[in-house]
Amino acid sequence: MANIVLVIGSAKDPVIQHLLSYVAPKTPQEAELVFLDEAKFGKSIHLDSRCWALSHGAKVYKVYHEEVSSVFNRLVCIQNTLHANSAYDDVILYCHYLLDEVYPKVLNRPKYAMSNYAKLGQLAEIGISPLQIPRSMVRANQQCTMNTNHREWIYK
Repeated sequence: MANIVLVIGSAKDPVIQHLLSYVAPKTPQEAELVFLDEAKFGKSIHLDSRCWALSHGAKVYKVYHEEVSSVFNRLVCIQNTLHANSAYDDVILYCHYLLDEVYPKVLNRPKYAMSNYAKLGQLAEIGISPLQIPRSMVRANQQCTMNTNHREWIYK
């Protein structure tokens, strides 16, 4: 059984761009981490009860649901309303079901409304191998007084 990490969201999302910059590119059949760009839902990315189907040129790669060990969800519906594109809507609705009820480890489950309060517990649970959590400092309601000239920071 494979151990695939899904990253789901927009290719324009700076958080996903940053994350993917640390991942060596591989073909979809070799990947331990698979990025699903929501802009391609219903076009070159399809979904059914068995798997995700990713069209790449003339080839179709499949990621079976039982192969998915964990998911980093950054999904934000890009359509203004549901039913604007029924193929997109179908993928979004079934994807939400998978994220909430099927996949064992999901960071940002839709049913938890992507609460920032739940993220640390979810990160500990998800075990995001092959990715490593970078050295981190979590602070609340404090100003950072450290020299930050040579470091990348994400503030929330």
